Amino acid sequence: MEIYGCKPVKQIGVMLALTSAVINVAWSGLMAGTGEAASLGQAGMGIAAALYASANSVSLAGNALGFIGFVLIGIGMMMGKAINNIIALVIGVLGIFGFVLVVVDNNSQLLFVPFMGIFFMSLIIGVINLRQKGKSKS
Repeated sequence: MEIYGCKPVKQIGVMLALTSAVINVAWSGLMAGTGEAASLGQAGMGIAAALYASANSVSLAGNALGFIGFVLIGIGMMMGKAINNIIALVIGVLGIFGFVLVVVDNNSQLLFVPFMGIFFMSLIIGVINLRQKGKSKS
């Protein structure tokens, strides 16, 4: 276990992000059940309302865990000097912003910003890694 490189912090962050993905699969199932129950007409509206409330709760937990995981990944990358500190800081800030948005309003349209920001930061990290591997071969 590498303490000074903060490998455990990054590993905990990755575990939280993976747990978030599993929880979001459960959210998808609850939303599908909501649609199925609502399609029954008036008889299924009570069940649909309960499933929709459950789906929102599960979504809140999954997204909050995911953004906490991204914050920990950013902190671990910054402390471990794994990548440029600016990129690690942006990932951490996007994680904090996303967590605050999820806690305030889980259905906010502004959640697009942290999700896409983390996606683009992942692409940038991938391009940097590929360029470094290309330089080390030649």
